[in-house]
Amino acid sequence: MLSKRGELTTKQLVTIIILITSFIIVLFLLFQLNLGETSDKEICHNSVTLRAKASVFSGSLDCKTNYLCVSSGGSCEGITETSTAEVDAGNKTQVMEALADEMVSCWWQFG
Repeated sequence: MLSKRGELTTKQLVTIIILITSFIIVLFLLFQLNLGETSDKEICHNSVTLRAKASVFSGSLDCKTNYLCVSSGGSCEGITETSTAEVDAGNKTQVMEALADEMVSCWWQFG
């Protein structure tokens, strides 16, 4: 029971601490998921779909250019890379697979 006005019990303090800790953990996990890249692609896809379906002018496309650096461990100088694909220099299949994955993403956005 409360003996003084404004006094918090141990149960209330523990509940508040657990809530604050849970909130911090949820925020940390949301920032670690890196949802920005996926949402940029979805925004582009949605703007392309909206423009295709609209009977009147619906505005410009909201798409950002995605640069892919395909390297065998070296640095990609001279380009502003968005993502990097590490491949074996002698394995042509890995290089083609990295490029094919980017082409699939592009076709999904605009197709």
